[in-house]
Amino acid sequence: MEGKLAEGRSGDELESGRQPPVRLVPTTHRILVADDDPDMRALVASALRQGGYDVVEAGNGMEAIDHIAPTVWTKRGRFKAIVSDVRMPALTGLDLLAALRCTRFETPSSS
Repeated sequence: MEGKLAEGRSGDELESGRQPPVRLVPTTHRILVADDDPDMRALVASALRQGGYDVVEAGNGMEAIDHIAPTVWTKRGRFKAIVSDVRMPALTGLDLLAALRCTRFETPSSS
């Protein structure tokens, strides 16, 4: 799991010249998994959760849009990645991609 280094020095550590202990603060990235096959969706979501990710599941493209919409105009709560089936009823994975492009949805940087 990824993490960020947390810095914090007490007055004693600064005066003595000792380095403070480094501790890892975990960061959780959100991933959206959209698939109309519940078994495949559960399998992918489970593997990602075991990898330490916060996973949101959608049973079709419209549900995926419902999860993505609140994050389009703000950076808060954005998904780090979207894993989508291509063939889904009503709104396919390619339709989902086209909808995201129309809103100028930006993929997050690799940082």
